Amino acid sequence: MTKEELSQVRNLKNEIKLLKEQKAEIRQRMSGMSTPHSVQASGKCEPYQLHNITIQGVARSETDAYIEADDKREKIALDLAERERQCLDEYDRINSFVSTVQDSEMRQILTLYYLKGLTWQQVAFKIGENDESYPRRKCTQFLKLAEIADS
Repeated sequence: MTKEELSQVRNLKNEIKLLKEQKAEIRQRMSGMSTPHSVQASGKCEPYQLHNITIQGVARSETDAYIEADDKREKIALDLAERERQCLDEYDRINSFVSTVQDSEMRQILTLYYLKGLTWQQVAFKIGENDESYPRRKCTQFLKLAEIADS
């Protein structure tokens, strides 16, 4: 397992967050396309009195834009689902790797930094250290040894 592979979990989580924001933005724009129209109508039976009815919907001029936005939202939803699947697969793979690590402190460092997404300073405090360079240095040395062992 390389440092780059471990870093992908953090990147995939950020990417999923961005895709969710895009999806919400498109949904917001689409909700603004609904324009009320008022028409006059009367009842089916006597007395045939006229009254106004408000119709909610998309104006003809906005139909193409609405369909295009809906297609974009659908594409983003599919992208989101695929990237979430990738993230879960990668997360499972990394979690399996972390669970095979013999050293308890190293398992904690890997879990806190790569899986939980904490900063090096937060990791240091969680494992009882004050200096952020301690867990970073220990992790770097461990990953170099793991790469050599995999070669």
